[in-house]
Amino acid sequence: MINSYLKMITSSLLLVATHVAGAGVFSDEIDANANSVKYVGSNIIAKGDAVIYFKDYKITADKVVVNMNTKDFEATGSVSVKQRVKTEINVTTRQLERITDRLDILVERIGTTPTPTGEHLTKVEITANTFEGDGSSVVGNLTTGFFEFDEFVTKASDFYIKGDHATKMPSGVIDAANVKLSSCEYLQDGHEHYSISAKTLTMTPEEGTTQADTDSSDVFGNPTEFYIALDDVKIHAGPLTVMWLPYFTIMPVDEFPTVGFKYGSNNKWGSYAMLSKKFKIPGTPYHPRFMLDYFSDRGFGKGVTNEYLGKDSYTEFLAYDLTKDKDRNESLPKYETDEAAAKRTYAPLRFELPKDRNIFMLNHWKHINPRLDFRTSINKISDIKFMEDFFKGLDDENPQPASFAELDYQFDNASANIMVRPRLNDFYSVVERLPELSLDFYRQPLDSNIYFESTSSFADMEMKWRKYDTARTEDNGVDPADYSSSRFDSLNMLYAPMKAGFLNIIPRAGVRVTAYSDSSKADITKDNLETMFEVDTSDRGEKIKGTNNVVNYDKKGGSKLRFIGEAGIEFNAKFYKSWQDVKSPFWNLDGMRHVFVPYVNYNYTSRPSEDRDNLYFFDSIDRLDEQHFVRVGLKNRLQTRAGNYGSQSIKNWLSVENYIDYDFNPEENFNNLHAIGTIVNFTPSERLRFTTKALVNPGGKDSGLKYFSPSVKYSFNDQWRATASYTYTDEYEYFNNQSMGTTLNHAIPTSDYGYRTEDSHSLFASLDFPIYNKTYGQVSSRYDFEQGYFTRNSLDIVQNLHCWDLIFQIEHETDEDDGKKKSDLSFSYSARLTAQPENYIEPFGGNVFGRTVNRR
Repeated sequence: MINSYLKMITSSLLLVATHVAGAGVFSDEIDANANSVKYVGSNIIAKGDAVIYFKDYKITADKVVVNMNTKDFEATGSVSVKQRVKTEINVTTRQLERITDRLDILVERIGTTPTPTGEHLTKVEITANTFEGDGSSVVGNLTTGFFEFDEFVTKASDFYIKGDHATKMPSGVIDAANVKLSSCEYLQDGHEHYSISAKTLTMTPEEGTTQADTDSSDVFGNPTEFYIALDDVKIHAGPLTVMWLPYFTIMPVDEFPTVGFKYGSNNKWGSYAMLSKKFKIPGTPYHPRFMLDYFSDRGFGKGVTNEYLGKDSYTEFLAYDLTKDKDRNESLPKYETDEAAAKRTYAPLRFELPKDRNIFMLNHWKHINPRLDFRTSINKISDIKFMEDFFKGLDDENPQPASFAELDYQFDNASANIMVRPRLNDFYSVVERLPELSLDFYRQPLDSNIYFESTSSFADMEMKWRKYDTARTEDNGVDPADYSSSRFDSLNMLYAPMKAGFLNIIPRAGVRVTAYSDSSKADITKDNLETMFEVDTSDRGEKIKGTNNVVNYDKKGGSKLRFIGEAGIEFNAKFYKSWQDVKSPFWNLDGMRHVFVPYVNYNYTSRPSEDRDNLYFFDSIDRLDEQHFVRVGLKNRLQTRAGNYGSQSIKNWLSVENYIDYDFNPEENFNNLHAIGTIVNFTPSERLRFTTKALVNPGGKDSGLKYFSPSVKYSFNDQWRATASYTYTDEYEYFNNQSMGTTLNHAIPTSDYGYRTEDSHSLFASLDFPIYNKTYGQVSSRYDFEQGYFTRNSLDIVQNLHCWDLIFQIEHETDEDDGKKKSDLSFSYSARLTAQPENYIEPFGGNVFGRTVNRR
């Protein structure tokens, strides 16, 4: 009886407490606060400024009813549902300033953490909303995360969204009806600058975005990003409807905008308008970007591009078509009079451009198993000028992309490869390999002090020269002729490394055996071969000194078997000293070590048993000849540690290599001192990178500085960045000394039969800078000292207009055509939707094949 009486008193006191202002009820899982909170059966009823907390959820409303057993709830009157995630991260002072200025996240400082370089990071706990939805009334379940909203309002992926009704599924997918959305927050007041309305909306959270990004230079306040799909879409500019679409998608924020638009004018295209849109293919990881362009002087262009990185594969492709190019011959040089033709020093382009112009590029890599990889590249292009006309960025990166397919298998001590390389575009000169088989044995011990290394290959090879549309008329009027041969090649080297105190001694010796099924009886000298390539140059030809008469290989030489021997020895030593106390956050220094490696590398390659002038030329293997030289060099490296404690690695902070080549049998017009080279790489921090290469011919007929090219990139901060590069080359014919059994670094690369530089003297500089609030610029210039004028100047200005960015670009290019200066002035406007504008220029274009593709 007494126990029953005590229970009745306790229940009465609890009932009174839950009716007083500001009362709260705390269960094992639910925290309820309101002006009035009471129990009715198994339900909690909260009225007046009601707040319900359950795990990661927070619900505010005028009234909330929650079932304590099922966790079903109903909320009415100015309802807000928030799902929160707490994350502990380490941030820099600059990152801390950014996130503490944000009103949509809660930041709590926990402590500090030192980095290996001596910098102190602040450890903070960030509470950010992964979902936030408002409505006039909401029903749902707190355990499953299922909610139904009336008069739904939310913000996702930088877009404000309003709808008549919405459902949030436990998976995080949101379906809404009769919606309007905009990246402009004025949508909530009905005064948005632009908006998109749709009959239905589906938002799907992107995988991997439910946690804060701690590796980024920024920290995201709203870590969940969504794919947004809309049906029956209308696009509005203010109160005006400007476009209808049956379907539309909006992608999460990534490296380039979901929607891009560019308008401008230049001499090549006339006036133009370019539209691109990125989509998600439902049920797949593919996010293709579609392009639709109009050029007043060229016609309509359309295309698609996509890039996909999977766990064991990578795929990227580009397809673009321009139907009925109206002014394609604008790409061709024009010689209107015989007098002008007589004065010109360059050959005109000998190709006819088709009306329908297109490109298809596909790169694919697949890791089939831990030992087997497959790679392929397909590049089919309609004509030789297409990339230069419409994808200038790709053309600058690689004007003649190769097509191939290969399988590569890795053994424990060897690798095997099979490759086919056909010619898909007959306006390119290509060495076809159909197929090529190769087997490489890595350097491995035969006994305690003898090491063996071998590389062998067999290939059916054919040199296919360009097929021109018009006949060659200059000089003897002969074009280079195709030739083919099966070739077996095997290089086998022995090494016997030893030490004598601090000195490393590495003798080497080997032999190369190469067999050809066919060869030439007629001699084709280095000059003959050089003439072939100069005449074959596609873009109007190179100026050729001497004769333009082409002498071709014949097919009368029969089979050949060639032997070449090589012997050499390398001496090197390594000296180093370390300073553990060197620390600098600015220079990213965590200790310092100086490594000094002097070396001497002697090499003798015997005269081949067959004259190289009678062997078909496919690559450098066929042009090997007697060499006798010694290289003396110094390598200096300043190294530091990179990474956090427990996962640190050694990083080259500064590396400098200097070398001198001495030839015992110098080439014509050279003396014994063949070259003095310098290679410098300096990367002290993520903000600063410096490189330079220099080459000096120390003697002979053409001595002096032949090549000098320093460059520097520096980021002052997020808004100021500068780049500068200087290039000087003197007219020079240069051949790098080569060894079959050791690797030699070179200040400048050479082709398979030599390297000829022309007089060149230029300076390039660019600067990214802020102009005023939300306005940023980039200026760049290239000055040619030989010509005595700026060959290219450009100015880009980005203005953030609250809901989108407007980009203005003006570009001026100057060139010479048969001694006459020619200028091209172009301008363009482009726009992109953005709620988080970048603080630097981001040129219009897609990220195709890992490179920015400027479609101009």
